[in-house]
Amino acid sequence: MKKFLLIFIIMFIGTGAMAVDRYTLGVQAYKKGDFENAAINFEYVIKNNSKNVNARYYLAQVYLRQNRVSDAKNQYNRIIFLAPESLAAKLSQK
Repeated sequence: MKKFLLIFIIMFIGTGAMAVDRYTLGVQAYKKGDFENAAINFEYVIKNNSKNVNARYYLAQVYLRQNRVSDAKNQYNRIIFLAPESLAAKLSQK
């Protein structure tokens, strides 16, 4: 039982670390203007943590640059719903 629990903990921590790495990769791609890879990474992060409003904000920004205005608005609205007092929500209202 202890062995199973240890494996579960390692898998859980590893998944979280992977999501953080993908967020960083998304930010780096965004800053380089590689919006396709940025979107892929931010979508991955959101799939694994749907409440990550920072990843959602960056994804919305990517969508705007890809002329996906409706998708960007959906992300902005989701950010405001999830974390109305956050900086991401305040920026999403502009």
